[in-house]
Amino acid sequence: MVHSSSSIAHPSSIPSQIFSSAEHLSNKLLSDRPSLIIGSVAVAILTILLLEQTIYRAKKAHLPGSTWTIPIIGKFFDSLNPTLEGYKRQWASGELSALSVFHIFIVMASTNEYTRKILNSPAYAEPCLVYSAKQVLCPENWVFLNGKEHVDYRRTLNTLFTRKALAVYLEVQDSIARHHFALWLKTAKESNGSPQSIMHTTRYLNMHTSLRVFCGEHIPEDAITIISDNYWKITLA
Repeated sequence: MVHSSSSIAHPSSIPSQIFSSAEHLSNKLLSDRPSLIIGSVAVAILTILLLEQTIYRAKKAHLPGSTWTIPIIGKFFDSLNPTLEGYKRQWASGELSALSVFHIFIVMASTNEYTRKILNSPAYAEPCLVYSAKQVLCPENWVFLNGKEHVDYRRTLNTLFTRKALAVYLEVQDSIARHHFALWLKTAKESNGSPQSIMHTTRYLNMHTSLRVFCGEHIPEDAITIISDNYWKITLA
């Protein structure tokens, strides 16, 4: 049987057909390029956000805390405007609870037992302050110690907190507390009993007491104010 030559494509025409199809596809892709880029970016962002939530949920497991984390920033705004009520809600949620700030997974311990376990497990966790704390206070600062270093450092401080040592501090603390209470009463009388902010007032009392107990009279009163203000600037930083 002989087939008609008109029904079979000539071999020499196949390359031109392939080229034509490729050129058509290329033109179509170029014409749809903006929407293709937008779609690809949207898919990538959505994938990253879903991955973030998946990782957070996997780390959180059974721990109390938010079921989902706010994308990217987590609890960042809570750290900008911390409130005692917010801390109490987190503490009340469980002995251990979870939160996330800028992809940093944080576990908050509300009992001495778990706090001690965390400090003694440097391979799994470390004390968490604000993200810039190591830049502000330097990485070797004692507040970042954990594990054996923390235990050894704490052991050297034990002699400062014996009953005999505390008895010496008590007289200093009592004198300073009475001085500040008198100032508070004077301020309240001068302001006709109107409400006053207590945070900085009690913070200064704590700073004054700490410096006098551990440094004695070697630091003048004006220097205590300067130190207190500078530490507040570090906190703000």
